[in-house]
Amino acid sequence: MKPVDHEMSDRAVLPGLRYRLPPKPDKPSLADLSLQQLTELCRQAEQPRDLCGLVAGVSPLCARECQHRAGGDAALWAEELKKLVTLAPAPYLLQKAGGAPADISAMEITCRDDITCTLQPSFSALLDAFYLQRSREEGLKNASQQLVRNITTLKSRLQRKLAAQEQELH
Repeated sequence: MKPVDHEMSDRAVLPGLRYRLPPKPDKPSLADLSLQQLTELCRQAEQPRDLCGLVAGVSPLCARECQHRAGGDAALWAEELKKLVTLAPAPYLLQKAGGAPADISAMEITCRDDITCTLQPSFSALLDAFYLQRSREEGLKNASQQLVRNITTLKSRLQRKLAAQEQELH
């Protein structure tokens, strides 16, 4: 973390200062759109990610899941998206095939075959599980990188010693 003063940011988080929210995006909110308006935006979007640029409050993963559930039909896609407004959020942990954490979600994700979606008891447990697994993965990755560096160093050292011994023999 680096120190921030009022000259660096007009939204600084400093003791005693009032926090200001970032400006609202210049796009309509999912909750404010009618089903007809949302259907038209779904027709305009070629990919789920494109919809995120047109509508505020929709993540690429949720847009992709809703499109998957709708089978590609724009009207059904819009209906699935509108359900997100009233959907009770549920804590889902998304994991890759090896068990590595991939993402977290507030809805069940069925559009990706390469991940498993597991319901967690609470959002607190979800975040604990996600970051614990992620830190374990990073720890293993760091340990393996350090091992490779050590082996490489030892190998080059032994190669130099061997070359020096061969020089002495000749």
